[in-house]
Amino acid sequence: MSKLRIPLLASLTLTLACQGSMSAQDEPRGEADMPAHAPDLSSAPDASPSLWDMPPARADMAGADMAAPAQDMREDRDDMGECISDEAFFAQYVWTVALAPTCQNCHNPQGTARATAFVLEDPQSATGAMARNQLVVQALALQRVEGQGDTSLLLLKPTAAIAHGGGRVLQADSQGYAVLADFVQRAENPTACADEPTPQDFFEGTELLSPYATLRKGTLLLAGRLPTLAEVASVDARGEAALPELLDAIMSEDAFAARVGEGFNDVLLTNAQVEANAELMLNSEVYPQRDWFRDIQDAAKQKAARDATRYGLGAAPVKLVEHIIRQDLPITQLLSADYMMVNPMSARSYGIFEQLSWSDPQDPEEFQVARLAPTPDLGPVAYPHSGLLTDYTYWARYPSTVTNRNRARARVFYLHFLDTDLLALAPQAADPTAVADFANPVRDAEVCSVCHTLVDPVAGVFQNYRSNGQREPRPDGWYTDTFPPGFEQQLLPEARTQDASRWLADIAIADPRFARAMTAHAYRIVMGRDPYAPPEDASAPDFRGRLRAYEVQRDFLVTLQSELAQGGFDFKLLIKRLLLSPYFRASTMQQQPSPARKHELHDYGSSQLLTPEHLGRKLRAVFGQEWEITGKPALDGNSRFGLLYGGIDSLATTERLSEPNGMMGAIQRLMANDMSCRHTARDFALAPAQRLLFPHVELTDVPATSQAVIRQNLVHLHERLLGERVQPNSPEIDASYALFASVQADGAAGVSAGLAGYPARLERVCRSGNLIKDDESYTVRAWMAVLSYLMQTYDFLYE
Repeated sequence: MSKLRIPLLASLTLTLACQGSMSAQDEPRGEADMPAHAPDLSSAPDASPSLWDMPPARADMAGADMAAPAQDMREDRDDMGECISDEAFFAQYVWTVALAPTCQNCHNPQGTARATAFVLEDPQSATGAMARNQLVVQALALQRVEGQGDTSLLLLKPTAAIAHGGGRVLQADSQGYAVLADFVQRAENPTACADEPTPQDFFEGTELLSPYATLRKGTLLLAGRLPTLAEVASVDARGEAALPELLDAIMSEDAFAARVGEGFNDVLLTNAQVEANAELMLNSEVYPQRDWFRDIQDAAKQKAARDATRYGLGAAPVKLVEHIIRQDLPITQLLSADYMMVNPMSARSYGIFEQLSWSDPQDPEEFQVARLAPTPDLGPVAYPHSGLLTDYTYWARYPSTVTNRNRARARVFYLHFLDTDLLALAPQAADPTAVADFANPVRDAEVCSVCHTLVDPVAGVFQNYRSNGQREPRPDGWYTDTFPPGFEQQLLPEARTQDASRWLADIAIADPRFARAMTAHAYRIVMGRDPYAPPEDASAPDFRGRLRAYEVQRDFLVTLQSELAQGGFDFKLLIKRLLLSPYFRASTMQQQPSPARKHELHDYGSSQLLTPEHLGRKLRAVFGQEWEITGKPALDGNSRFGLLYGGIDSLATTERLSEPNGMMGAIQRLMANDMSCRHTARDFALAPAQRLLFPHVELTDVPATSQAVIRQNLVHLHERLLGERVQPNSPEIDASYALFASVQADGAAGVSAGLAGYPARLERVCRSGNLIKDDESYTVRAWMAVLSYLMQTYDFLYE
């Protein structure tokens, strides 16, 4: 499919080109609304109703009485002549609308109702869980209570018509009640569909990226570079078969480890400590050398040593991630590593510099594995390292208070390593009268304990770390007015108090939710957004499509979780499986989809607005040099333009922007014009074989005499900048050629006529020293216009 782009206004381009020179304090990263960068499907024709596009429920259902909603829903489906099996109804309505948001919070293997007969599994953690849940719910639906007429126990409990430990969680006029009522009828009279439609393969009708396009996209994403000639030759010769081997090689590069570390920081947010006074998180009595750099007399050298020390302390968690990836260690070492990472400067602060051998003691980028000396509370016992769970920087990023008592830390533990948001377990609007009669409602009131039975035990496990992250156990032991330290049903053995974090790490790693969390992190790194969440509004017209998209992806991710656990927790395995999957490679539709398919494919494909760091790496890959302002990278992290372009500083700004705004558009234009200005003449000053941008043309080549070589070089630019492999006579090249020809002709005529605004001499920043200073033929500025144009296209700014 060819793509036509509207050329930029030459005058604007040239003008700009020539001028271009839960926590106690901070909440962890939450879900962000990610963009759907899919083709325009708005003109798709209507299709006849199918299993996937039938209206799921009456929009006015909420106003019905206790019995009417279920009957109304059934009549709606009967009127349309559609049969939905009991299995499909349970998965699409009962689970999504009623059980998951209402019942699963308590009725799960770890919840407050775990001792009851009504325990639901999480479909995101195991295959077959939905079918097993259906059997459990069906048994409850068939039960009746003496004195309650013919009303099912499944309807009595959630409405608190009879005693229910969780109180009233559903109103009789709600959607959730309606689907449960319908399911009760189905349990009594099972529905058998003679000719139930079979859903098509989810990605049927989609075109995948070619092996070459997958290689290029993956290489830029993982290593921040373009594919080598050898890699391109391999994928061209062997096609799909070459990709796994090539991806393995790319993932062995240091740049890949750094990319994974960057992705994990988007979750952990520990790089906030790099800019903080990180040395102050260390107890001066335990680490008297924490600010060793203050003894340096030279002010400039002292500042450099201070900054390098803070970098070593603050970057330690991310450097642990990079070490795990670089050494092909299991990702479980995030929690179980019996070491930490230090650079020469942070090693001095910890007082262990002399214990390590350094290649360059002045290099802040040299990080090594290290172990701390025992702290006073440990006596002669070795420091009980346990990955991030004993890392001062990690806990300093998530401080606690006397009243919070590590609960915020327990929350981020569940969120980061078990893919569980504990705040979602509690009712969002609690009845204050429900806790009035309890002296200790956090422990004894059901509305509070639903969360605190999970939060407080884990908070107690972290009892050895005080509010600022430093190891310093409470002298009187942990609090006794709360749930004792442990993890869900397991109590922390008293003998493990000193190394409680290691005890917790061993349990968490074995929990299926750890594999789920790591799979979700890998998905974010590859796709640039969170995995799909189940839709909540069953009356929405796109409910069915979005639900199916969620279910298909959920099953795929469950498979990856199982493969991760069985494959020794090799994080690279997840990345490779995602890169080779249709989720990453889906590109375009072979034909216009139906409205139902539009809903299913609302967020397919991996196109994403490049982060400032990723865009900076892409510029370096294409031009051989980063975009710099006043000699410093313009798009690195929280640099001059990094935050303005949607980046994060991991402290005040913790969520990346996924949709461009006016400021970002201005930065895009400035970047395109500045880079084209700086690199056009410089590239032409090199020998043709050394040029990255213009190997096929010279400045004397103009449309009147050299159309063929100009088009040949445009083909090269389209591939280098956009990854497009197009022919010299393609519509894409026609558009770029028209821009080049119009700018060159207009500019050359203006120079020849001596018109104001058409100088023969280039602006100083656009020259190549004394080699190329003048541009009488206007070919330098015509090629600048083409470069600027290509860098402002969707294909360059999104990846």
